Amino acid sequence: MAGNGFDTRELKKFRDNLVKLNKNMDIIIEDCARALAARLLREVKMRTPTGSPPKFDTEFKKKRKTPNPEKEAAEAAQYEEYWGGYTGGTLKRAWHSTSVVKHGYTFTILVINQTEYAIYVEYGHRQQAGRYVPAINKKLKEGWVPGKFMMTISAEKIQQKAPQIVEKIIAQRLGEYFID
Repeated sequence: MAGNGFDTRELKKFRDNLVKLNKNMDIIIEDCARALAARLLREVKMRTPTGSPPKFDTEFKKKRKTPNPEKEAAEAAQYEEYWGGYTGGTLKRAWHSTSVVKHGYTFTILVINQTEYAIYVEYGHRQQAGRYVPAINKKLKEGWVPGKFMMTISAEKIQQKAPQIVEKIIAQRLGEYFID
């Protein structure tokens, strides 16, 4: 304080920072939404099961005393026919998120998987018990395959962590405006 007046430079600077913060509030909220979506996407990909081709059946080699190259070649050809081009991980690779969309005061990002069988893996599905499936060379045992709930569990986990994640981002961004 100099004489009988006040130095208002710091108050004006604070006011200007508040105005900047108010203008950039949507950007901060979008950053929070992107961070939450990225963590959800990572979590759901980690929980998504990846199929693997069955191991080549070598039981016949143990049962026979002498190897049978013709039968081995026929079984190898059958295995190659069903599992030759198999790569696995289609469901896991299909997860993606959309961009941020603002509707009024609501910001939305969708984390989706458009693979046609994703919902059956998520929630489970029925199958005909006793039916023979040539691709796996087995009969189905159970009438119901339980779901993996990869999205449901991941969303609950991120929902619990969300306050800490958002608080950290907001504190970081507020520091940009108010800490010199």
